[in-house]
Amino acid sequence: TNASIGDPSFGSRDAGYALGGGCVLATTDCGIHWKADTIPQPTVSPYPDCKVYEGSPKQVFALDALHAFVTLRVADTLIVQPGKSFYYGEKIHYTVYQTTDGGASWTELSNLPVIHALGAIYFRSASVGFLTCDSGRIYRTSDGGQNWAVEQLASISHGFGDIKFLNDRVGFLTVDSAAVLETTDEGLTWTWIPIPTNREEVSMTTASICFPDPTTILVSEVRTMYLVPAVYEFGFYRAKIPASAASVAEHKPGADPNALSISTYPNPARDAVRVQVAMRAPAPMRVDLLDILGKTVYSCAETNADFTLDVASLPDGVYTLRCAAGGESATAPFTLAR
Repeated sequence: TNASIGDPSFGSRDAGYALGGGCVLATTDCGIHWKADTIPQPTVSPYPDCKVYEGSPKQVFALDALHAFVTLRVADTLIVQPGKSFYYGEKIHYTVYQTTDGGASWTELSNLPVIHALGAIYFRSASVGFLTCDSGRIYRTSDGGQNWAVEQLASISHGFGDIKFLNDRVGFLTVDSAAVLETTDEGLTWTWIPIPTNREEVSMTTASICFPDPTTILVSEVRTMYLVPAVYEFGFYRAKIPASAASVAEHKPGADPNALSISTYPNPARDAVRVQVAMRAPAPMRVDLLDILGKTVYSCAETNADFTLDVASLPDGVYTLRCAAGGESATAPFTLAR
């Protein structure tokens, strides 16, 4: 082809996909031969005053030999009015197509939220998947993409990029900041892990994630040196993953992943947050409140499983509440917005 080809994604040794020339390219013989499949174009815009102009495939993710997902960037244009350019007021949304038969047919996922800037798509299984996007949000599905739940993990000024899982429970997420996010409960909750920079005048964005071996994570990064003119540096951060995380056993359906659980109300909150903790048996707790960079901004000891935190002195933003008792711990994110 004379068109550019994106990174391939293989769901098995032989079956894989790539994007090129506005098509999905599929192989069933380990990449020796490829055939082009056309993704159906969406016909309905989510914006009432617009109509679909065109869609272009942006990313493909192969889960196994039969299941794969393709994201489309769709340009929506205003219904042209006299004196207005065709591209006047152009809007963007993304949609996702799925195959369950090795690429023989593709179906658009329904009930997808309106996303203006999509980072990545990743499915851990045929049921559990994630979409990363702008405005500090990610979306999680547990039914194969039929329904999506939004998670507000950062302020609306942040955007998320790559997402990868080491095993069934432990995963990592990159962000346009000097940090990565980690989950140890299948993506139900996330904790910010700051990455140190070498100089105060450096800004950083973490990009892609890979695992060279079961105990190592490699994160690519882009650093901007505040010089005139600006200087950009590209590199990798390498870290060892604790053996306890790397060896997490597969979570069996119906098992209790954590006997300690937290619920907060309201969320978003203004001046106070009510916290309810469920645990095996009453026990003294340590309570920590972490800001968006993982820094502890408040700590206390608590004996009641139902208590209220005074957060009136804290600035608006996304926080993580962490409670530990009886050798167990749990976290819950919440947002302050006034």
